[in-house]
Amino acid sequence: MIDQVRRGRIVTSLVTAAALAAAGGLASIAITQLAGTKTGAALALAAIGGPVFVYLAVVAPIVFPFGLFVVLVPFDNLLDINAFGTLTKILGILAGAALLTFLLRTHRAVKPPPALFVWGAFVVWMGATAFWALDQKSVFTMLPTPLELVTLYAAVSIFPSDRNAMRAAAIAAVLGGVASATYGAYLFHSGVDIAGHGNRLWILTDTSEIDPNHFAAALLVPIALCSAVALRTRRLPVAVACLAALAVLLIGVAESGSRGAVLGIAMIVGWLYLRGERRLKLALFAIPAAVGLIALSLRTSIWARFAQALSTGGSHRLPIWKVGINALKSHWLLGAGYNNFTFAYDQAFMRTNQAQFPDWHRAPHDLLLGTSVELGIVGLVLVLAGWYMQFRMMRDVPADDPDYSFRIALEGALIGLFTAALFLDVMITKYVWLAFMLAALLRNAHVRVRRPFGIARVWAAPPPPMTPARRAGGPLLP
Repeated sequence: MIDQVRRGRIVTSLVTAAALAAAGGLASIAITQLAGTKTGAALALAAIGGPVFVYLAVVAPIVFPFGLFVVLVPFDNLLDINAFGTLTKILGILAGAALLTFLLRTHRAVKPPPALFVWGAFVVWMGATAFWALDQKSVFTMLPTPLELVTLYAAVSIFPSDRNAMRAAAIAAVLGGVASATYGAYLFHSGVDIAGHGNRLWILTDTSEIDPNHFAAALLVPIALCSAVALRTRRLPVAVACLAALAVLLIGVAESGSRGAVLGIAMIVGWLYLRGERRLKLALFAIPAAVGLIALSLRTSIWARFAQALSTGGSHRLPIWKVGINALKSHWLLGAGYNNFTFAYDQAFMRTNQAQFPDWHRAPHDLLLGTSVELGIVGLVLVLAGWYMQFRMMRDVPADDPDYSFRIALEGALIGLFTAALFLDVMITKYVWLAFMLAALLRNAHVRVRRPFGIARVWAAPPPPMTPARRAGGPLLP
């Protein structure tokens, strides 16, 4: 049996080597024939990297394409590809297909968490509101986005993760956040897209932009991960790397001028203090970090924006919410229809007495109010239930487990994101669903029994239980 396994591995290695050799030959031909052209360079890179990426997608889909999707999530709005949407959308579709292919090939899956059924019901209810929506076209225009996100979440939520897969995804999230914050800091200090935007970082292209509030909110998951790991690790290089990454991420938040993200960070720190064991170490880290953040923020608009919150009505959020509450009185039961808040807002606008004029056709800037107006009490219950189940799905990771730092990090990130969502529209943003997916991967890494699924139950024997030895390490993929 052992000899057969070894022979199988040798054959696999030979096939892989042959594929890479063939790719190298194709690359050489492409470079020779199209030297000096962009097309030639693209063909060469595709020839060299294509087989490797395909191989990874087959044997380790959590590394590629899902890992690349995670890295690029903070850059989502900048990666437009004409009629195809964004690059992250394409990578998300490829990641979902790769994960499902892996499950079908291995005949193994984890029992889906209850949150998956809640989010499924949430999307179904979104579609159902088209029957009574104020503007039916708006429902179907936006509905594919949550449907795609929930589909990818479904593939991740039943993927048989292990500790190394979870850590690979977490590292990808941190790398993406650091790259985004570094890019933003470069633009901010070079003066690009700063003038005329209240001394806040706006990342703009010819066709799209990243709102500073979403830019900062996308950094909350990496901030929580770096903070929790730095507090818990006993390895000095890991702690130094996490603190360096955390410094870059905090600079990005400060330059965004996002008050919601700052409140989210405060909630993350509070959760780490309540659930963590190294509270003195947290204080030693948090105090200089807070001082540095305040000093850095003196060059940005963030503290001025806090000081002006009452006079500006929270950047006109208070007048918007006042109109939204009036709209809610007419649509509290079934809602005005998914993606129809602006139409309900316009209807209620003239019925609302206001000291400030917030303009027509405004977005809700609040998760709870926006959901209530668009989807009614049913949608609000589903959203709250979904967030709660996401938070609770990691409860099986004990305090003495090496992954406990990831648990409190992701719990803190969910609290921080929910706090930011009280001032922002986030339910169809990829960074929120990335937090949900990381929570599902962590939960799945601690499920003790992996079960065959679908028609695989007929011939596939149940895999061995998740023993302490397997939990302590194990392969990147089962």
